[in-house]
Amino acid sequence: MGDHVVLSFDSCRECATCTAGHPVYCELFAALNYFGTRLDGTATMGRRDEDVHGSWFGQSSFGAYAVASVRNAVKVDDGVPLDILGPLGCGLMTGAGTVFNVLRPAPGQSLGVFGLGAVGLSAVMAAKAAGCTTIVAVDVNPERLKLETELGATHVIDPARTKDDSPTNVTS
Repeated sequence: MGDHVVLSFDSCRECATCTAGHPVYCELFAALNYFGTRLDGTATMGRRDEDVHGSWFGQSSFGAYAVASVRNAVKVDDGVPLDILGPLGCGLMTGAGTVFNVLRPAPGQSLGVFGLGAVGLSAVMAAKAAGCTTIVAVDVNPERLKLETELGATHVIDPARTKDDSPTNVTS
């Protein structure tokens, strides 16, 4: 096996926004991440005589092997388990990045997070780090809700619960 890496979105690293340190605003972002092809329009993979479109976010990684560019493969320490690092490539950046860079809550403000996968989990942690005092986490998975209270949520809501299950859906 080779280096341990975490995969993230792709960028050209050459346009004005990339060289200014803002690769998420790359001039070629859509072509590199959303079209499922290389920049020249060819497919990254094939099966028999058919093109297989992949490269979502510059990668195709739901399998035993990944097809990615060196530009969006970030080398990580070989001693850290990859199953723990996997969510960092997209989930952490999306959740925490949305809180820190888009919502920009001031200390003392409130934030609600719907869906507590890697993105939601990261948003809750970022809200806590940003100083939000009320952080409401919403999910139908009780295990995720329990984890969220450990990571910073002040209230959790399970919308699948009925009034008969509990006097209230909200737990603080």
